[in-house]
Amino acid sequence: MNITVIENDEGFLSLKDDWDRLAHDLLAINKFDWIYRWWMHFKEDNILKILVAEDGNKVVGIAPLYLENIRILKYFTIKNVCFLGDDISPYLDFLVQQDSNRESIFQTLLNYILHKLSFDALVLHDINSHYPNFDLWQKYAGMLNLRFITSYECPKIRLTGYASYEDYLKQLSRNHKHSLRFRQNRIKRHNAAIEFVLTRDITEKDIETVGDINIKRQLFLYEKKQIEGRSSHFTDKRKISFIKDYFCSGNMDLKMLAYMKCNETVISYYLILLNNNTIAFWSTGFDNDYEMYAPTKLLINEIVKYAFKNNYDTIDFGRGNDSYKLNWANDVSVNYNLVKRKSLKAKFVYLCKDLMPEFLTPKKFRFKDIKASLAS
Repeated sequence: MNITVIENDEGFLSLKDDWDRLAHDLLAINKFDWIYRWWMHFKEDNILKILVAEDGNKVVGIAPLYLENIRILKYFTIKNVCFLGDDISPYLDFLVQQDSNRESIFQTLLNYILHKLSFDALVLHDINSHYPNFDLWQKYAGMLNLRFITSYECPKIRLTGYASYEDYLKQLSRNHKHSLRFRQNRIKRHNAAIEFVLTRDITEKDIETVGDINIKRQLFLYEKKQIEGRSSHFTDKRKISFIKDYFCSGNMDLKMLAYMKCNETVISYYLILLNNNTIAFWSTGFDNDYEMYAPTKLLINEIVKYAFKNNYDTIDFGRGNDSYKLNWANDVSVNYNLVKRKSLKAKFVYLCKDLMPEFLTPKKFRFKDIKASLAS
């Protein structure tokens, strides 16, 4: 088995067909279009390091990686090996042909990283317990003494086993069903004109509308609820550019916008990624002025109906075990981070992260809350 290292955009582009063949059963975030567009928006001075495993003339494995340059105190840099798509992609992994040779392919890719790539730290985020290579990550993390750390729980609704939406609804808790009816009746009493829209025709204006809702919600949680750690993709110009680029062009069969309108005003939304059998939520928010209607709850209810009508097997809530997700979910996966601090520089940087005051900590590790993001 041969390993080739792709280090330029032309080589990256040439992988499209093999990439999508290997990622066929995975979510849109693992397919070529998402990852390639991400690289075009976020590459900066980082270095592409895609590993391609070939058996004969056939591509049987891809490790979608890059070297991230992190500047420290303006004096030197460290290089981290990271997954392409890091930060905004909830699930990341090697792409490996799932046959009797899968372990050999996986091991060859991992060994190449550890023994032939030059780096300071290996930092691979969001390896999911329901993804096809998870057993191998567990096995080799233990064998090679790599840190394999839990990061997020990821709730899901498994729809298989239910004959219909009504059948699924029956098994929800009494309190949850009562809350749904209560909000629906409140809307009727208020004579509010409600509309639910699920569309694949997504415009840049739509992205601006939902971005405003997301920012307003995060500011509310930060300022009114005093909840720390609130942030928004929609306060980062590069992320906004990527979101518009991806969701407003390309293969529209892999993405969808669902939103709820009240008296002609959009009050809740989900940006959604699709594959053959899964609806995966990527971004959400609702307008606090309409909290009395629980718009996210009502919108999820409509998406569940849509899923049954269109024969989807799973609705994936993504990262985070928020209570509103768990009220609907009947399954949970777990994301893990794989970490190896190889060089003394890397060990120093992560010591800085853990012990230094924030103003001395490398910028990479400084958390920007929603207020600071808007001000920058």
